[in-house]
Amino acid sequence: MKKNGIKKSKGFTLVEIAIVLIVIGLIVVGVLKGSVLIESAKYKSLLKSVTDYQEMVGKFQEKYNALPGDISTTNIRRLLDNSLTGGSGNGKIGGVEISNVWVHLQAAGYLSTDISSGNPKHAFSGNVKIYWDSNVKGKSGNWLVLENLPVAIAWRLDRDMDDGKPFSGSVRKKSNACTSGGEYNVNTTDLCAIFIAL
Repeated sequence: MKKNGIKKSKGFTLVEIAIVLIVIGLIVVGVLKGSVLIESAKYKSLLKSVTDYQEMVGKFQEKYNALPGDISTTNIRRLLDNSLTGGSGNGKIGGVEISNVWVHLQAAGYLSTDISSGNPKHAFSGNVKIYWDSNVKGKSGNWLVLENLPVAIAWRLDRDMDDGKPFSGSVRKKSNACTSGGEYNVNTTDLCAIFIAL
């Protein structure tokens, strides 16, 4: 409609613009909240799997009086399966014994995870390994190793299972990667490995 030769243009009112902005805000909040829920679920899955792996190794050791992977060939064949390859029986999981850990746990009925492609994966897609290391910041032993964990997740796991310090306790880092000033550097997006004592 023209009034005095000027065409009135139609546009959005302030109320309409406000409604659109509120809807966009709600969508953004929903997406962010959803990603937090997903991250939380992945963390809970990681924590449960760590506990499960520790229990599997403990049950295997209790039942067969040896560690999976390290149990001697004679004993593994006599007790579980005649086709399996054993280890040295020295209490230290190393060399080919590392890949045999999962085969032995599966043969004993403790592990149902698919291991056809190698090591199991944790909830954040890194490898899970079990092996002996003689120097994880001054401590030796057989370790459950979680590779490629986001630093913030590694710190949270250490804090929830141990002392939250990367170089002490039963959950620790082997190298200075992902740390700063002796603490986890949670301000980076780096991925790191943590060692959990068995």
